[in-house]
Amino acid sequence: MFILPSSFTGSPRHLFEIFQDSMAIMRYNHHPDIFLTMTANPKWSKITSALLPHQTAVDRPDLVARVFELKRKALIKEVEKDEVFGQKIAHVCIIEFQKRGLPHMHVLFFLKGGDKIHTCAQVDQLVCVKFPNPEDDPELFETITSYMVHGPCVAQNSHASCMKNRKCTKRYPRDFVETTTMDENGYPIYRRCNDGKVYIVRGHEVDNRDVVPYNPHLSKIFNCHINVEVFARMRCVKYIYKGYDRTMMVLGLANEIKQYLDGRSIGPPEAVWHIFSHHMHKEVPMVT
Repeated sequence: MFILPSSFTGSPRHLFEIFQDSMAIMRYNHHPDIFLTMTANPKWSKITSALLPHQTAVDRPDLVARVFELKRKALIKEVEKDEVFGQKIAHVCIIEFQKRGLPHMHVLFFLKGGDKIHTCAQVDQLVCVKFPNPEDDPELFETITSYMVHGPCVAQNSHASCMKNRKCTKRYPRDFVETTTMDENGYPIYRRCNDGKVYIVRGHEVDNRDVVPYNPHLSKIFNCHINVEVFARMRCVKYIYKGYDRTMMVLGLANEIKQYLDGRSIGPPEAVWHIFSHHMHKEVPMVT
């Protein structure tokens, strides 16, 4: 039997070990309050300004990795110093890579007792699920229409990647809701006003039902996909340690080394990320 020890980054034992660390943080700080996902934007000026003639971001995975690491640090600093969500006392972060290569980050933020999210009014202050006014804030409107609109899917595009059994696995488009409410599990149902406004995104008509939850302050600063979800009263951290996507599966004797090599699809940005020795996982405070 061949195994990969927990000291090997990315192995099942490594993921289980850092999952246990996160559970220790959660046991001390109670439930996480904010679940945030940030994906790299290949059109960031830091990337495009450094490209040589006729190059695109695909040709420079080193730029994508370096800039995303800088943006990751800047986002964490923004949450800590400016207290975008309130006073943060702990966070857990893990880096993953899309099949097309772009890095993205999952973060769980734990807030201090007085700032922990318990009411719908707090949710409305932190999370927005509507199109901003294009005349009042054209910069934010451009960001939202470019990176924070789901689909189109269902009737408009039945072949979308999110479709399964003729339904959207992400449950879009959502229903219009006048006020924010909490379900029995503490998961908020965000307010989505029916203001009658329709916009054209990727050649299809969309409205507030198609908007992915976001924080206006962070979206405006970082100009990329930043999904912000409230996790009030939910005690779950397993999702961010789900492991890598598999491209194939081998049946036979247990050989974790061969399974790791056969089952992985690694793109240039991920390879460069490891070459630069960037961390795949961060936790504050550290667990020993």
